[in-house]
Amino acid sequence: MENNTKRLLQLIASYSQVSDAEGQETWIMQVPLQVLIFEGIQSKIFDWDYSPMSIPVEDGRVILNISQESKEAIYKLLKENYIQTLKLTTNEHLNITCYQVNVKGRELLSQIDIEDRSLVTNLVQCSQCQSQLSVKRKDREYIVFCPGDSCFYEKKSTVTEAEDVSYFCMPYFPKKLTHFDYEHPEKNIKRLEAYLKKNPQGNIKDNLEKLSYFSEVRVLIGEWLPLNYNQLAALNSKLSHEDSFKHSKFTQKVDFFPDEIMVKVPKALTSVSLRDYHLTSYLDFEAASYLPEAPSIVQVEEFAVHVNYTGQARYGLELLAANQIHDKKIPLDFLPRILLDIQESSIKIMDTLLTNYQNQLMDVVYNNNAHCRNNYFFVIADGIKFIDKKKNLSLDTHKLTFQEVEDQNDKERHKMLEKILESSSLQNEVKQITKTIDKTYIFQDGSALIIGSAGSILLTQFLEKYEIFVTDFLFIMGTELFLDNLFTRLFLANDDLHRIQELIKECEVNPGKIGDLQKEISSVSNDCILLKEVRDYLEGSLQTFCRNITNRDQSTKNNYEKFELNKRIKILSLRIKELENTIKGTQEHLRGIAEITKVLNEKQFRRMQESLSRNTKSLEEVTKTSERSNMSLFILEIIMAGSLAFSIMNQLTGEWSISEELEFKNSLQKVFDTPGAWLGVSLLMWLFVAFLLLLLLHWIKKINSQVLTIKFVFYRPCNIEKLESYLAQKTKVSFECEKFSDCSQIVAFWQEKKVAHWHGCSPKIEISYDKTNSLLLSAGVEIGRPSVGLNEKEMEDIFLKDFQKHGII
Repeated sequence: MENNTKRLLQLIASYSQVSDAEGQETWIMQVPLQVLIFEGIQSKIFDWDYSPMSIPVEDGRVILNISQESKEAIYKLLKENYIQTLKLTTNEHLNITCYQVNVKGRELLSQIDIEDRSLVTNLVQCSQCQSQLSVKRKDREYIVFCPGDSCFYEKKSTVTEAEDVSYFCMPYFPKKLTHFDYEHPEKNIKRLEAYLKKNPQGNIKDNLEKLSYFSEVRVLIGEWLPLNYNQLAALNSKLSHEDSFKHSKFTQKVDFFPDEIMVKVPKALTSVSLRDYHLTSYLDFEAASYLPEAPSIVQVEEFAVHVNYTGQARYGLELLAANQIHDKKIPLDFLPRILLDIQESSIKIMDTLLTNYQNQLMDVVYNNNAHCRNNYFFVIADGIKFIDKKKNLSLDTHKLTFQEVEDQNDKERHKMLEKILESSSLQNEVKQITKTIDKTYIFQDGSALIIGSAGSILLTQFLEKYEIFVTDFLFIMGTELFLDNLFTRLFLANDDLHRIQELIKECEVNPGKIGDLQKEISSVSNDCILLKEVRDYLEGSLQTFCRNITNRDQSTKNNYEKFELNKRIKILSLRIKELENTIKGTQEHLRGIAEITKVLNEKQFRRMQESLSRNTKSLEEVTKTSERSNMSLFILEIIMAGSLAFSIMNQLTGEWSISEELEFKNSLQKVFDTPGAWLGVSLLMWLFVAFLLLLLLHWIKKINSQVLTIKFVFYRPCNIEKLESYLAQKTKVSFECEKFSDCSQIVAFWQEKKVAHWHGCSPKIEISYDKTNSLLLSAGVEIGRPSVGLNEKEMEDIFLKDFQKHGII
C-alpha cells in the first residue's frame, strides 16, 4: 500500500470510531475530509494533484479543490474492505457520504510507520492546545478551527479558492448546425499574437504533474432554459435584430430611474454580436463576458451562443492557447480551471439576456441560486498525448490513423487506444472534467468517447461527422441536469408545506404568527404555479425535440442506439409526466392547508368579536365614567374661576377691608355698608372671570383643530442612497426601524425649517421606506392651516417636487 493511502487511512481513523459500549459511533463526512486532504496536500503530507470542482451545498454550490487521486485511494480502501461508508440525506435533500475505518482497517493501522502517524497527527491536532481540529463552513468558505473552550485557533482554508489559468478562446460554431459560413477573422491571429506577447501566466500553486495533453480543443457547454416561440421572439427583439448595427453590450441591472441623465452599472458586462436568427426558431450570436481578473491573469473568452425554441442553449469555444502554450499541446490539468471560468461566464451571459420572468423561473427551480447552477460540458479534441510514468510509455493518438473499413492494423490500433483510455492515471485526470466515467466507447474510425455525469470527452479527427450527435447528446444531458434540480425543488416545496403545518399549530397558541403563516402560504403557492409552468415548458420542449430527431441521418441514429439515448429520452418523458402528478399533489395539499388557515382565521375572528364585545361594554363604562369626570372637571373649573375672582377681590380690597391708599375708598365704603352689595359684586367678578377662562379654552381648542395632516401611500422604487443623503441634511431626524424576514422598514420624522417652497411655514414630515427592497412606502405632512392657505393637493405637489428634485423618486 502506498504511503499516501496509509496516511489517508490514518486521517479517516482520526475522525471515525466504531460502536462503543453505549452504541455510539462517529463518521467523517466527505466534504470536511476533502478539506483536510487539501490541507494535507498544501503541507506536503499527500503527494497528490487537485483541481477545482463545483459541488452542491445547502444554499447553492461552492467551488472545492478536490484531488481525484484521493478519490481513487478511497475506492481502493473500500474495495479492500478497510473502510465502510454511510449515506445520509440533508434537510435540503442533498446526498452525503461518510466514511469510517472498520475493524480490519484498525488492524492495518497498527502496521503504519511512526513517521506517517506523526505527519497526520500534526495535520489534525491544534498547535496550541493539542486538541483535534474540526472543519466548518462559513458562507462560501471553509474554516479549520479548534473546538476547545480555551483555544481560539482558527484558519481559513484556501480549498475554495480556484486557481486561474490565462487562456485565449474564440467562438466555435458547429459547421453542420449553422446556416452561415463562419471563419475566424484575420484580426484574431493578431489578437492571439498580442496575447502571447503579454507573457500570460496562471496562479496555480501546485506543481502539476502534466501527464496528458489535448490538441485542437473545443468546448461545448449545454443547458436547458425556459424558452418557447414567444420568449425567443422577445430575445430577438432585445438583441435588436432589426437594427443595422447588431453589436451591443448588456447588463443585468434593472433601471428604475429611466429619466435620469446617467446610469451606473456593474463592471461585469456582456457584449453581443448577432450572427444569424429566425424570429421564432433560433438565434446565433457571438458573446463576450467582461469580468475583472487579477493583473497577471489574461483571459480572452468569446462564445458562440445558440438558443432555440426547444429551450436548448449551447455555448461553443475554441481554445487557442492556455498560458503560453499553443493549442497543439494543452495540458489536461488546465482544462478544469478553464471550464470553471467559462461556465461562470456563460451563466452571466445568459442571465443578462433572459427576461425578468425567465430569471424568476430559474431562481424558483434553483432555490434562488440560479447564478451558480451546474451545466454539462463536452470537450472535443482531435487527439491526446499521454505519458504513463509507471509503465514508461508515451502514447499519441495522432499516430493512430484509422481507415473507414476495419482491417487487422485497425484492430491493433483499437487495442492501443483502449490501453490509453484504461490507464488509471489518465482516468484520474479525465475525472477532473467528467466527475465519473460511466462509459467509454471507441468508434470504427478511431474516435473515442468518454461519458461522465458532469461532462464528456470526444477524441476525434472527424469533428463534422459527430457534431449533430454531440449537440443532441448535450441537449439530453442538460435537460437531465435541469430536471434533477426541478425534482429536488419539489421536495423542498413539500418541506415548506410541513413547515407551514407546524406554523399553524403555533398560530393556535400565538395568534401573532398568522401574518407569517399567510406569507408562507402565498410564497409556496406562487412557487408551485411557477414550477408547473416550468414543467409545461419542459414537456413541450422534449416533444418538439423528439419530432426533430426523426430527421437525423442513419449514422447519428446508430449512435443513438449505441449510447441508449432513445432510452434516456423515454425516461425523461416519464419523469416529466410524473412531475405533473407531484405538482398537482402539492397544490392539493396547499389548498387543504389554505382551508385550515381559513377555519383558523374564522376562529380567531370569533374570538376577536367576543373580545370586542367585552371591550365595548368596558368602553361604555369608561365613557360613563369619563362623562362624570368631565362634569366634575367643569365644576372644578367654575370653582377655580371663583377662587381666582375672590383672590382678585382680595388684592383690591385687602382682606375684605378697604385700603387706606385707594382713591375711591368712600365709594367702596358705601358698598360695604349696604347689606349684600359686596356679595353681589364678588359674584359678578366670579362670572366675569369664568367667562374669560372658558373663552380662552375654546380658542385654544379651535387653534388645535385647524392643523392639516395629509397622508400619501406610494409603494414605488426610490434611490436609497440619495434618500439617506437627503435625510442627513435635516436636523433632529428621529428613526424607527422594524425588521421583517425579507425587508427592513424604517420610519423617519423631522420638522422642516421655514423655507420658501413651504410658503414660509415649518411642517412636520414623516416618511416610511423599505431599505432592503429600495421602496418608498408612505409619507405624511402636518401643517398649520391658519398660517398658510395650502390645500391637500398643493401640499402633495410640494412634497413630490422636493423628492424629485433630489433624485429620490
